[in-house]
Order: sequence, then structure tokens, then C-alpha cells
Amino acid sequence: MNKHKLLLVKPAQMVGSRIRKQYKAYFPNITLPTLAAYVPHEFDIDIIDETLENIDFSKQYSIIAITALQQNIDRGVLIAKYFKKAWKDKVLIVGGGINFSFIIAEDYCLTKEYKEEILKYFDHIFIGEADYTWPLFLEDFLKGVKREKIIQSEKRPDLKNIPFPRIDLIKWKLYSKMPLYKTNFLGFPKFGYLVPVETSRGCPHDCAYCCVSKYWGKQIRYRPAAEVVKHIKKLPRDMLLIFTDDNIASIPKYTKELFRLMIREKVEQNFFAQFTFRSADDAELIELAAKAGCKNAYLGMESIQPESLVSVNKSSNLPERVYDLIKNNELDKAKEFLKAYYSEVFSKFKSCGIHPFPSVIVGLSGDNVKNMYETVRFLVDEGIMLMTQWFYTPFIGSRHFKDFDKHEIIRYKKFGRFDAGYLVFNTASVLGIVNKDLEVAFWDSYKEFYSLNNILKRISKNRMPFKEKVMFFIINLFYYQAVAQRIEPFTLSWRTKWVCENRRNL
Repeated sequence: MNKHKLLLVKPAQMVGSRIRKQYKAYFPNITLPTLAAYVPHEFDIDIIDETLENIDFSKQYSIIAITALQQNIDRGVLIAKYFKKAWKDKVLIVGGGINFSFIIAEDYCLTKEYKEEILKYFDHIFIGEADYTWPLFLEDFLKGVKREKIIQSEKRPDLKNIPFPRIDLIKWKLYSKMPLYKTNFLGFPKFGYLVPVETSRGCPHDCAYCCVSKYWGKQIRYRPAAEVVKHIKKLPRDMLLIFTDDNIASIPKYTKELFRLMIREKVEQNFFAQFTFRSADDAELIELAAKAGCKNAYLGMESIQPESLVSVNKSSNLPERVYDLIKNNELDKAKEFLKAYYSEVFSKFKSCGIHPFPSVIVGLSGDNVKNMYETVRFLVDEGIMLMTQWFYTPFIGSRHFKDFDKHEIIRYKKFGRFDAGYLVFNTASVLGIVNKDLEVAFWDSYKEFYSLNNILKRISKNRMPFKEKVMFFIINLFYYQAVAQRIEPFTLSWRTKWVCENRRNL
């Protein structure tokens, strides 16, 4: 019996006629293996991350499923167009995920024609989470049942007993091995692949630039801890886990149960996870995280300017005392209090052996060039080993996207630059700073953090084994290589390049 051919695609980033290619990536996109877990045995599955591989448009598939981050969606539409041109009605092309959902269901697009183009080349669009609708669609396809153009989930899925991603379909040779925070019997660092693991969905917060709570919901849904640990135990021991939750500690009771079970079951993989600053208020939770194998805590610090955080409703960073000082117009005191609070949180994580990994957003209300350098120097003085810096970007589905579009301050009509590595809005009308000046200061301050002098200074401020210092020194050098090329180092390998797309196989 001949099986149907199914292609699951994550498009490359595309700006103009160029697409971004990487030699290797840090870790795989987990959405495609998750979709693959629902696919019945009547299909043969191909998974392609176009950033790492080329797509063969001459190969015929029964179904092509495309899901995209906002910076990849332009290319996703073009891929659909190319396959339709080549195979016409012999292939079904479907799209889904956060960005397709908001563009089609709620008109989060920069031009009317953009939405029309998607509807022209895609046979079906999935709105919302597809854990229920995707497997039903495949069943109907096998039965010969035609489905409506727009397929919308009626309710958010319960995460209990849903399948875990098909990790076996990931082409690991396309990914870089990372330090495992372990040594072999000779004392040399061990390296392994970084694998994403999901434990929950949802976010109770409502930051103005973010769409997580709008898409996934404000109520946290989580997988039973026993199911998560069972999945982890099946993974190779020489892997490093990255929990994809927007806040691993959203429900402390559940998180503690998960960490205790990981400790009891002797989970051998170390992990990274995203926390909020308020997570550090629970000393037991942080201690359990460390004992369970947490090595890095990704923290959305965003800014040392309290009024900037208030402007985007980043309430998870702000103690009540800061609000009181802002109300009394004591902004300098509010900033110093906030910096002291950040410092205290960093110390709490460090005392348990967890390295805080803050992210910074540049371009918030109240930002200026001086603030960028002040933020970098604060993090250097705190001995922060790694940080990542982003341009403020109103994401598709966020409140600020609609506001910026309404006031015509978004600079582009396509989404290829919406990866937080470009300034996509006119800063002069919002911040009183011309875009070029802000961009220069962004990359110069970023390079200052990863300069050799500051790398050594930051390492000297941390008490850790010599081998770990060497590991961080090497990682910091790689990050500097990326930043020097104006490449965001956390999500993109420094060995990346822009290439003109190859149309020879169309």
C-alpha cells in the first residue's frame, strides 16, 4: 500500500528576495515534531526547517503543512504559492499557528492584500491550537471528506495524555551540540543536543507587546508531572533540556511537584527554563529547581526604567514599592529600587547554582541611548554571564501592533524584519530618537557587554569551577562573534548568511 506524503515546514526568514540560512542551529523547532505525533501511520512524514535545509519544490506531496513565526510568514506564503504553481490541485496546503490565526481571524496584517494572498494559496487555515483539529482533519482526508477553508478549534485542549513530540524525526546533524554542564571521566566538558520540552501553556500576564495570553489563554494548563518525567526519561541522557513554558513557575505547586519528581526519578539531564523575577520570592522553588538540574534561568528583565515597564504593563517585574514611587513622581528612587530588586533576584538564583540569563528590550517608552549603556554596565557589575538584547517589536496579536499600525508608525508592509533584531517602527515619533542613532547604540552597547574585557570581568565576579569558567568564556566568544555581525546570538548561530533564493527547482 502506497502511503500519502506529508511535508511539515518551518519556513526561513525572508527579507526582500533574500532568505536567511544557517550552518547549524542551537535547537530544533518543537512545533513540527508535535504535529507529527498526531499523524496516522498512513502517511510518510518529511520535516524541513528551511533555515537549515532546502525545499525540493519538484517533489509531490499529498499535504503540505506550514507553521511560521512572524518573521517567517512572508516566506511561508511564498512556499505555498510555489507549490500551488507546481502541483495545483494535486496538493493540499494548510497553514496554522499563532500568526496565521491572528492574521486570518482578527485581521492582524499590514495590508488587506496580505490576508487575501494567504487565502488564495492556502487550501485550509487552522485557527487556534490544533491538538484536536489537526488529527480530525487528517482522518477526514483519509476518508475523502472535504473540510471548510477555515478550521477553528472550539476549545483549548486539555494537555493530559496528549502525545509528546516525535523527537525521532529530528535531523540532529543539523544542530550544534551544547555544553551539558557535565564532565567526562578525564575531566573534559561533555557536549550534547538541546531538546525543547513543554510542560504547560498559557500566561496570566498581559504585556502590551506580547500575544501569548491572547493565543494560549490566561489560565495555565499543564501536563501531569508524571507524564513529563516519563517523556524526559525516554530521551538520551546526553541531552540538555530547554523547557518552552513562558514561565515554568506559573503554578508553584505544580512546578515543585515536577521538580521533586525529577529529583526522585533521578533525571540525569540538566535544563534551562524561563522564570519571572517574582519566582525568586519562593526560595523552596528555586532550591528544588537547582537540585532537579536547572543551570540557567531566562528572565524577562526588559528594562531598568520602571516607567518603561509600566508603559507595556510588565507587572511581573515591578514590586509594589516601585509603583508607589512612580505615583509620587520619584523616578530616580524608583529606578534605584528596581535595580536593587533585580540584584537581589540575581543573587538568589546564583546562591543555588543557577545562572540568571536576563533579556533586555530596547525601544520602550522612556528609553534613550544613555539607558542602553547604563543597563549593560549594570549587568556587567552584577556578573551576569549571558544576556540577550532585543529591539522592541509589537508582535502580531498584541495590543501595540494594532496601535502602531493605526498610527502608521510601522515602517514595513511585510513581516520579514519582525524578529526583534530590526527596528520596525519609527522611533522618532515615539521616543524622539532617530532610528539610525538607536540602532547604532543598540549594537554598540551589545558589543560592549560581550567585549573581551567585560567577559573576563563578569567571569571573575562568579564563584564557579574553573572548567565552568572556561565553558562560559568560550560561549561568550561565540556570542561576541554573532553580535559583531549584528546577529542576535541567542536564536541564531553566528554562522548565518543571507542568500538569494534559488528558483531553479520550481
